[in-house]
Amino acid sequence: MPNSTEIPFDIKALTWLGTFLYGFFILMLLIGSIILLAMNASHNLRGIIIRGDIFHHSATSLRTNIVPILNGNFYTIDLNNAKNAFEMLPWISKASVKRVFPQSIEVILKEHKAVAAWGTRDDSKMVSNSGLVFESGIDDEESESLPQFIGPDGQSELMLNMYRHLVPTLEPLNVRLSKLELSARGSWRVVLEDGAIIELGRGAVDVVSDRVKRFSYTLGKVVSLFNKNSNALQYADLRHSDGFAMRLNGVTTSGHPDAGSLVKKVN
Repeated sequence: MPNSTEIPFDIKALTWLGTFLYGFFILMLLIGSIILLAMNASHNLRGIIIRGDIFHHSATSLRTNIVPILNGNFYTIDLNNAKNAFEMLPWISKASVKRVFPQSIEVILKEHKAVAAWGTRDDSKMVSNSGLVFESGIDDEESESLPQFIGPDGQSELMLNMYRHLVPTLEPLNVRLSKLELSARGSWRVVLEDGAIIELGRGAVDVVSDRVKRFSYTLGKVVSLFNKNSNALQYADLRHSDGFAMRLNGVTTSGHPDAGSLVKKVN
């Protein structure tokens, strides 16, 4: 005989449904409250705190350029989009953005450290100390004091590596590297600050660097023969397998008995 106290299934189902609907209503009410709270004008952003590297940007210019494209208030702003917006600015290498209660965001910026201009001086591009090409902005006077790299796209890191090897190699000559060029076929060329050109030829960084080291030694001996210094160099060609060719201001090697042998001898 069935138990007379057992609750019928349809009554149970209605109870479960009522409980579910009540819970659903509370959840929707909570979500709606959160949305209304987030949309409340009292939670609009009231400040952007800028920290870190701002050597090439003022806090005012950053706010002027960024604030108009930031969407949302303190709760709804997309921090990742804000981060990307700051990193699109010239010179900015990395940005981190976080909320600062109650109505601000804090932005910490890191700038690129420029070591060379990339391409022509009018390109407004530079090479960072990590070998990355970045936009520096229009008419950046800082590029005038830096060496210039001219080479194929994607080779900036290789060129920076070569530059770092060549600078100490040329240092004994008291000359400054003004321009480093890499052709599409892999041939290297250096232009010194006084306009002298050195054709380095092809090869890996260590191979070319050793070639320049031997040339520096040879040049020192050649200029001493004529009571000149390294600034007398006009042109040098290091692409020969058995020696170097060079041209000095006011000097020809044909008139000196020892000059020809010194120019040709590599080891």
